[in-house]
Amino acid sequence: MLQYLPYLGGFALLAFLCFGFWLRKRYKFWYAEGLKYKDVSYVPPRAGWLGRFFRWTVGRVTAFLFLGPVRIHNGKALKDPRRLVILPNHQTERDAVVIPRILGLRRVRYLIASSQVSPRRAMWVAFTGGISVHHDTNPGAAVRVTSDTLSKDGDTSLVIFPEGELHPDGEMKREGFHDGAIVIPRLAERLAGKRQQKEKDKERPTAVGRAAVESQNPPSAYAVVPTYIRYERDRKKAGCCQRLLLFFGLDRWRLFYGERTYGVDVYFGTPVSLSDLPEKNSDATTWVFEEISRLKAQTK
Repeated sequence: MLQYLPYLGGFALLAFLCFGFWLRKRYKFWYAEGLKYKDVSYVPPRAGWLGRFFRWTVGRVTAFLFLGPVRIHNGKALKDPRRLVILPNHQTERDAVVIPRILGLRRVRYLIASSQVSPRRAMWVAFTGGISVHHDTNPGAAVRVTSDTLSKDGDTSLVIFPEGELHPDGEMKREGFHDGAIVIPRLAERLAGKRQQKEKDKERPTAVGRAAVESQNPPSAYAVVPTYIRYERDRKKAGCCQRLLLFFGLDRWRLFYGERTYGVDVYFGTPVSLSDLPEKNSDATTWVFEEISRLKAQTK
């Protein structure tokens, strides 16, 4: 057996070197992709399994260290086989940690403000499939680019904050909710439908064939999921790990974005087909606001 050790060692060294070269190549690729965020129309490739695993791992570890236990209510909503449009309230920067923690390895696109895509973060945002939003200079570009991307991806879900900006006080107002959260998936579905129609027209170019396809009126592939995120700030409700840190006086290092939290509750509403929402975008947005408000009321 000992006579094979040099061969095994050589094999291990070769595998290590190959992995190192591959890792270096991927790093250079994603670093270059991150630099492309200077272009408002740039969209990174869809996150592969490694990018999704990285996103989930970072979210899980960060949530454990700084946020406390994450409790998911009505988690069966995430098992819906349709493409989900997850619409959470936006109270704090911590939301960017909670969302990856609860989504697991699901294929997801998400929007992130261009101001948050710093040179240090750009590579990792591209690696996990984030789409940069220029709120000030060109907000309409985000709608067009994201819709087109979703129509081409085929199976990715979408996470978007309808409020668009932070509300640290936790107060939600209807005027703070934007129609873009509804417009994006509807436009994406329309674009995908046009592409499919063109392909079907090539196979069945007659007017009778087109009429037959249009009369089918299939249900939407998207399901809207109103979501409410609540942070526990009462030290008396800290989990076991947080209590140990408090006991030994080590809780100070858990300061995260200006304050400490001792748990997170995520409430998911019932997924509703995009085609079942009110036809008018503003009315559909009002429905989203009312559903998130209803979920918030359950926490009191």
